[in-house]
Amino acid sequence: MDRLEVNIIPEVNEIYVYMKGVPLLGDETFDNVIKKFHPTNLYSSYCYVEIADGQRFWSQEFHNATPVATKCFNLCDNGKWTNVMFKPDLDKFDMKNLEKDVIALMKKRVLDMAVCLGETVTVVLNGTVIPVKSFKDYANFFLDRAKPFPLPRTHAKLGDRLEICLSLSDGKFQQVSFVNSIATIKGGTHVDYITKQITTYIKKEVLKKKHVNVNADTVKNQLWVFVNALIDNPAFNSQTKEMLTTKPARLGLKFFPGSMLNDVQKSQILDNLLPRIPFKHRTHVDAKLAGRPDSGKCTLILTQGQYVKDLAMSGLSAVVDPDLYGVFPLSSKLLNATRDSRKLFKKKEIQNLMAILGLVRNKKYSNAKCLRYGQLMVMANQDEDGAHFKGLLINFFYSFWPSLLKVSKFMSVFTFPIIKASDSKKGKELSFDSMQQYEDWKKELGNTANDWEIKYCQVCCWKTSIFLYL
Repeated sequence: MDRLEVNIIPEVNEIYVYMKGVPLLGDETFDNVIKKFHPTNLYSSYCYVEIADGQRFWSQEFHNATPVATKCFNLCDNGKWTNVMFKPDLDKFDMKNLEKDVIALMKKRVLDMAVCLGETVTVVLNGTVIPVKSFKDYANFFLDRAKPFPLPRTHAKLGDRLEICLSLSDGKFQQVSFVNSIATIKGGTHVDYITKQITTYIKKEVLKKKHVNVNADTVKNQLWVFVNALIDNPAFNSQTKEMLTTKPARLGLKFFPGSMLNDVQKSQILDNLLPRIPFKHRTHVDAKLAGRPDSGKCTLILTQGQYVKDLAMSGLSAVVDPDLYGVFPLSSKLLNATRDSRKLFKKKEIQNLMAILGLVRNKKYSNAKCLRYGQLMVMANQDEDGAHFKGLLINFFYSFWPSLLKVSKFMSVFTFPIIKASDSKKGKELSFDSMQQYEDWKKELGNTANDWEIKYCQVCCWKTSIFLYL
């Protein structure tokens, strides 16, 4: 075969697949070839197949998987092709028309075929030649379209059986892999085998540069790995062949990261990776379950300075499950995100915050599943500085990740009374969350307000009713 053409026409629910230069193999009959199209035919309301081997021509038409017309005659030329047209039975898929996600998946599979068939076959989708002739081109096709900017990458072809491309993920491990031209969309042992060696190598580099021993899963979550492998007698988890299960010892692959990752410095992968890794700084306390399967239950408490952080820490013992809480103090004076964005992202404090959360700049989030924490809680002093701190922090997220603020329960503010008023004679006690609320109450009482004892609260003790008064 030297040409593959696919045309998807959703308006009329028709799909055409033309393969030029595909002859019958040996004594293969037309009926045997038809059997190969049986799954497509079975789920189509109409299907048409025609085959030419250079001497003869066959065609078969099906309505609801039932053959209705057959043609067979000799040809004068030496043309060889296979041509298939089918109309998916949308009722069987509970669809009224070809949905966008389904069309996108079909286009993705045609793109997969371009890399699997290699340089000798031209692949055309809807009249446009796909500019992918190698696995490196295929990986670049994804990486060049990454947002907000193309990602750094490094590539290596190790013999005829293994090809790898390495880049950065969006904060959660990503993989695109093939085994013998089969797309293993759930990865498998071949991906695990390669990724384990890469993470081990990077851990050593981080230890050299930062003198910190990071967790392998922490490094893995920042990687996007592309693997194309040839494996003898591969074993899969099911007939859909989504995941390779062949034992590592039987993969027949030999991969030594040093031969590939010597180029990591040139590709800037490591330089871009380091700011993303949430190192355990002296001031930062990471939740034990952050970045793990239950990370959606974790809350990161952002405090106004070290003092409020210490108060938060002192109260964590009163929480039912302290393993779900992390604490990170921020300076009282954050830069205004709308005025000094360049300067803002150069601050180590902001880089650490992004690494702790797993944030990618300007990425649109529909949920917090790919982050290391599922919720944020802001804790600050109940004074004007505290209000300013909360406002700048919310503005920071609104400026660069407005979609996160739309995620239900993602960000909350820990509130407590700013003023407490008590009347010992009557045994009454009132709390006020704002100065305006207190002033309105005071104005309403008039001179009798002097009978109340007033205490101003600046900060609170976590999960208790104890307040520190000025």
